[in-house]
Amino acid sequence: MIAIDTNVLLRYLLWDDKTQAAKADNRQTVWRALNDYRQAKPVKTGNKKKEADFADALIVNKAKFYAMEKGEALNGVYTFDLAAQIIPGTAGP
Repeated sequence: MIAIDTNVLLRYLLWDDKTQAAKADNRQTVWRALNDYRQAKPVKTGNKKKEADFADALIVNKAKFYAMEKGEALNGVYTFDLAAQIIPGTAGP
């Protein structure tokens, strides 16, 4: 599980504390996760509609970042969550 405190996101967005903002940057990982989360469309699961969570988007984008840093290909982040499968880079098992 990856969790992010609201203050980390705020430092990233506001850049009001340069030291903390630089630590929150993660080379655009948080921004990409936020963008993927905002663009995810709801999917029908049973009788309900469900949207991807920000945590799902962050996990996928962190995986992409680490793969890129190590020079490795990311074949996909596999999940049973149909809403999370909307995020680019995910797939069903």
